[in-house]
Amino acid sequence: MIMASCVEEIALNSEDFEEAIVIEGLVTNELKKHEIKISQTFAIDSTGPKPVSGADIRVTGEEEHIFQELEPGRYISLDSFAARPGINYQLSILVNGNEYISEPTQLSGSSSIGELEANRINYRGEDGVAITLNNQTSAGGANYYNTNM
Repeated sequence: MIMASCVEEIALNSEDFEEAIVIEGLVTNELKKHEIKISQTFAIDSTGPKPVSGADIRVTGEEEHIFQELEPGRYISLDSFAARPGINYQLSILVNGNEYISEPTQLSGSSSIGELEANRINYRGEDGVAITLNNQTSAGGANYYNTNM
């Protein structure tokens, strides 16, 4: 058996690359220690992302929640907390002499699982499992969902 392939290299250039801070985080109504990640953007022709260390991170609602750095660019709240409806929350980050403050925002409505089923299926000749979920969204609920399994 003979196998051959051709690979044509395409040179990619970063034009007008602008450095920026990337903040990833999600505060939910789950009672837990919440996590925030901070990195810098990186040019397409470099390796990345570049974690950002030394940030002072706080989430303020009725109380102030302080985050500590676990490893470069990864921060976790010192205490467990759960966001509650009707309270304005604001994220503030001080890093490298710059301060970033979010707009105050409230927890959107919640959704509860009504029915969760797992059924064996055959799809295009492949055996598998179909997981279906029926739920109810509260008034004022968001039109998007986030599920971690």
